[in-house]
Amino acid sequence: MGFANLFNDYNAAQVYQDVIPLIEQPRYGFFALVLAILFLSMSIGVAFSARSIVPKFFLFTILSLFASLFCGIATVFISNSFGVYV
Repeated sequence: MGFANLFNDYNAAQVYQDVIPLIEQPRYGFFALVLAILFLSMSIGVAFSARSIVPKFFLFTILSLFASLFCGIATVFISNSFGVYV
C-alpha cells in the first residue's frame, strides 16, 4: 500500500468520537477509586462483624465484587489519563 492510498484511506475514514471525553476521565477515575475504597472498607467491616458465617460470606462476596469492579474502572481511567498527559 502506497502513501497516496494510505492518505486517501485516512481522509475517507470516519472521525473517531470518544464515549467518555479524555478531559473527564481523571474525574471518573477519582470517583471510582473513592467508591472502591468505600466498598473495600465495608467488606472488611462485614468480615469482622458478629454475624453468622453464611450471611457474612454472601455480603462480603457482594461488597468485594463491587470493590473489585470499581478498582478496575479506576485503574483504566487513571492509567489512561495519566499515560496521555505524561
